[in-house]
Amino acid sequence: MIKNKEKPFILVLEGNEASGKSTIAIKILNELQSKGTDVIYTREPGGVLVAEKIRNLILEDQEDGSTMEAETEAYLFAAARSEHIKKKIIPALEKGTSVIMDRYFYSSLAYQGVARGLGFNKVFNINHLVIKKAYPDLTLYLRVDPKERSKRLRERELENRLDKESSMFLNKVDFGYRVCKRKFPEFIEIDANGSIEEVTRNCLEKMIESNII
Repeated sequence: MIKNKEKPFILVLEGNEASGKSTIAIKILNELQSKGTDVIYTREPGGVLVAEKIRNLILEDQEDGSTMEAETEAYLFAAARSEHIKKKIIPALEKGTSVIMDRYFYSSLAYQGVARGLGFNKVFNINHLVIKKAYPDLTLYLRVDPKERSKRLRERELENRLDKESSMFLNKVDFGYRVCKRKFPEFIEIDANGSIEEVTRNCLEKMIESNII
C-alpha cells in the first residue's frame, strides 16, 4: 500500500548510460499518480526552457568536430540545474507537489568530477549553493553491470554523444557513482540488471522503506 505523505519529496533516479532510469522514473510516476500522489516527472539537464536549450548545447556533437572542455561542460550543467531548480523544482515543492528527477547533481560528480577528471570536490562546490535549496530525500542509483550495459547500448539507437563514450569512460563513471554512494547517505544502490518490472518493484519497496511514500 502506497501512503500519501503530507510533505512533498524529491526522488532522484541516477545511473550510467543504459541503466533504464528514464523508463523506471516514468513507471514510478505512473504508479504513484494512480494511487493519488501529487507528483511530477522532470529531467536533467532540462525541465525548463533555458535548461533544455543548454541540454541541446551539451549533448549535441560539435559542428566542427571539436570536444567541449570538461570545465565548460560542468558549468553548463550547473547553469541548467540552477534554472531547473528555481523555475520548476522549488515552485512544485511550494505547491505541495513531489518531484521525480531523472538525474541530478550526482551525475555531474560522476561524469565531470570523476570520469572527466575535474575533481569530485570541485564539481560539488560548483553545484553546492544551488542544490542546497532543493536537496533530495532519496536517490536511487540503478547499477548495471558493464556487460549488460554494453548489450543494451548495442540494442538501442545512440541518442547523444554521452551514449557514444568509450567503455573505459563509462567504467570511470561507475567508479564516480561508487564515490557518491560512500559520500551521501540518501544515495541507495539498486540492482538494475533485471527486468523493468522487477527493478520498478524494488525501487518502490525502497521508497516505502525510506518512508517517503
